[in-house]
Amino acid sequence: MYDFHYNFIKPKYENRAKLLYTDTVSLIYENETEDFYRDISDDVEARFDTNDIPEDPPSGIPTGKNKSYRYDER
Repeated sequence: MYDFHYNFIKPKYENRAKLLYTDTVSLIYENETEDFYRDISDDVEARFDTNDIPEDPPSGIPTGKNKSYRYDER
């Protein structure tokens, strides 16, 4: 999570991203951007869990990638 925040979000958004909240598996941000999905589209397969997003979303981002561990799957 440290790597994601300091090596992905901070360089991409600089002062336009504010980290609002964290827990053990999540980072919650306020981002000032025109289109967040367009901003991350090239990085989805390497950095984002899109497993629960239905196929062919309006954003066009790849889906079904990087399924993360869920507490209800124990």
